[in-house]
Amino acid sequence: MPRISRIRIINVNYNNNNRQIGDEIFEFYDGEHALFNLANGGGKTIIIQAILQAIIPKVRLLQRKAHGLLQKSGSPALILIEWKLDNNSSYLLSGISMCLKSDNSDENSYSENVDYYTFGYEYKESNECDIRNIALIETLGEQTLRIKKHKEIKEYLKGLRKKGINLQLYDDDSDGQRNYSKFLKSYGIYKEEWKELVVKINEAESGISNFFSSCNSSKQLMEQWILKYIEKVLEKTEDPKKTGHKKLEHGGADIKLDQLRVWRYKCFLMKKDLKQFNF
Repeated sequence: MPRISRIRIINVNYNNNNRQIGDEIFEFYDGEHALFNLANGGGKTIIIQAILQAIIPKVRLLQRKAHGLLQKSGSPALILIEWKLDNNSSYLLSGISMCLKSDNSDENSYSENVDYYTFGYEYKESNECDIRNIALIETLGEQTLRIKKHKEIKEYLKGLRKKGINLQLYDDDSDGQRNYSKFLKSYGIYKEEWKELVVKINEAESGISNFFSSCNSSKQLMEQWILKYIEKVLEKTEDPKKTGHKKLEHGGADIKLDQLRVWRYKCFLMKKDLKQFNF
């Protein structure tokens, strides 16, 4: 499964536009575990909801709608996630630009409806279009920054494609987002998993405790979550010819290999000679 390497959040607002994340990059050092340690009201839920937009556009969290992240002026918010891929030799950038739709009767009036598009591309090393360097902001003076307009960014992304960069761009219609889901899925990133786990865990202040409240034993955890999760993953195979039996057979082979690795590690800890065992 890909690991989050870096996250960039640009122009996200909260507390009725009284607070803002201007342009921040959160570094996870190629997929290390991390903790957001903020005081109550410091913006933990907002950060999680913002991150989720790049995977599940317009997702709500704690009944907060996505339009609450956006400036009433129509200026876009941008959320980008850089993933360290399983092959450890390349990265995937997935992102979203979103803004409030303007009221047709007044260009300076905006509704609560959200206009957005998603995008992504793979790269092997730092470049002019990686998560840090991609030109979404302009410097107008020594300290003055301007966030490009929503449509302007889209044209810029289209221009990158014309330059030969294999960037994929998806509109917010059903076909576009279906293709975006397939794009993420091709890299092992599943919207369903994020909905079932990350969203549900963060739907309450004590989300993790509530989430596992019915799992008081290893058996309950296995039956209620792990086995159900395995079934869902097996159903996501893109090979329609592969039967359920074949899927389980393939999954069982992986489990046996993992068991072998665990046993070898235990032998190492106990300083036992592996040659006395038959594998």
